[in-house]
Amino acid sequence: MSQRYIFALLLSAAAIHAADAKDQALSPADIAKIERICRQAIGHPVATEHNLWSQLKPFLRKAELDHLIVDRSSQHCSGSIRLRDDAEVLYTSVHVPPEHSKVGPGDLTPDIEYKGNNRFVGVGLLRYGKVIFTRGDLPEWFLDQHKH
Repeated sequence: MSQRYIFALLLSAAAIHAADAKDQALSPADIAKIERICRQAIGHPVATEHNLWSQLKPFLRKAELDHLIVDRSSQHCSGSIRLRDDAEVLYTSVHVPPEHSKVGPGDLTPDIEYKGNNRFVGVGLLRYGKVIFTRGDLPEWFLDQHKH
């Protein structure tokens, strides 16, 4: 009787794992929705990025929006958002300080008071290490960093 119990338990665990894996996969409709969200990014103000990227919540691996990875280098910023099913949204933005910046136009550090001048200039979607979609200024070296 214990062998039947163990077999039933293993069968149940396998079924649950298969159901979870299926829930995690992105469908073609999901990919189309993600692409529509990405298309909205070009020209979108960085200051209101949470409004834009929060639309990706149904496709996130976990609470990824709370832990965005952003790399700032000179006037260019880049970041990524990891999604389910080995997918990832990549984006770039440019920070150009306004003429009336508190420390002058040469200041390249983001200033919360003047963030309205920062806009997204590039976006892409990768899945399984392959480029699915790109739009705008998304450098090849940045894409290559995220390919498997």
